[in-house]
Amino acid sequence: MSYLKKVYQKFIGKLIHKSPQVDTSINFSDLVLNIQKNINAVNTSKTSLEIDYIDKYFDKKPSRNQGTALYKQLDQLENYIDLGDKSLAINLLNTMKQTMQKSIKAANNQATNYQPKMTVFEMPVYTNGKWLKELIEIPLFVFEPLYLHSIKEFTFSSKLDYVKSEGNEVYVRFHQKTNKFWSNWKPKESSSTQVKILFSPEQNLKELNKVISEYKELLRPNS
Repeated sequence: MSYLKKVYQKFIGKLIHKSPQVDTSINFSDLVLNIQKNINAVNTSKTSLEIDYIDKYFDKKPSRNQGTALYKQLDQLENYIDLGDKSLAINLLNTMKQTMQKSIKAANNQATNYQPKMTVFEMPVYTNGKWLKELIEIPLFVFEPLYLHSIKEFTFSSKLDYVKSEGNEVYVRFHQKTNKFWSNWKPKESSSTQVKILFSPEQNLKELNKVISEYKELLRPNS
């Protein structure tokens, strides 16, 4: 071993001894599960934004004749009360209650219709050789188009270095390239494995755990 190499190793050894050791290892299972969790969170937030957008730029469209029958029955109920006919009033109240219960049940099984919120602009229109002012209704959502993207597939690809095992758990760190000139003077690096995992929102925990177990075996040295 050359004199310069001995000096360098002694110097590096002192630096390592004085510098605090920071553990940069990652639990491999947590790494994979957190990626899946974040993918699901992105798609969930997209759905929430879509609902907010609908509430902001659309109104629920009332069904035809909604409430008309109820108003007629209320008028009739007032007449019974004015006449002091308690028996008819009670019977009508029971009928109204049954009608409302049926309406609520039917509404729960029907799709909600929406209509766009509108605004009015005064626009110049050229008609018969003259410029005239005309009021034009425009839906508000045209001024803020909805552009949302969901994650259908996500591929995680990286080279990971094995650090240690604790029970069934494997700890890794992201591989970093070393300078070839100094590589002979540095401690030998731990074993590395190229990891490539395809994620999808529909992937269940059982499938994901199977992938994790397979890569754990590959990441452990001498496995």
